[in-house]
Amino acid sequence: MPYSTTAARLAKGIKASGLTHREIADRCGFKQADIISEMASGELRVPLEQIQALAHTLGLDERKFLIIAIQEYYPGVQEVLVETLGLPLPDSELGIALMFRMASLRGNIETEVPFRTALEALLELTAGK
Repeated sequence: MPYSTTAARLAKGIKASGLTHREIADRCGFKQADIISEMASGELRVPLEQIQALAHTLGLDERKFLIIAIQEYYPGVQEVLVETLGLPLPDSELGIALMFRMASLRGNIETEVPFRTALEALLELTAGK
């Protein structure tokens, strides 16, 4: 069976949660507990419509989990979504953009042109431009 990054992320979340497959299935609305082990082993794909419930139940970052699944199951779709809809920035990039914005409001930023241009582009992304 080929390696699945989505299944690996799910399996890691299951292990860290300390929950049984039955408990996870019940909390996420699956009728059969076997489906949890089949998804964690990569035998079955994790249904995208269940990512939020699984992430919530297992304490996973649902955005990251969803992106992992989209990248694996639908190669190229993430890039289309980013270009067309402008997905939100990761928290680390958003933090940098917010710090830059706050500093620029105070008027005390002195940066080299390439760095400033890159940060301004990040600000435009966060503003939905």
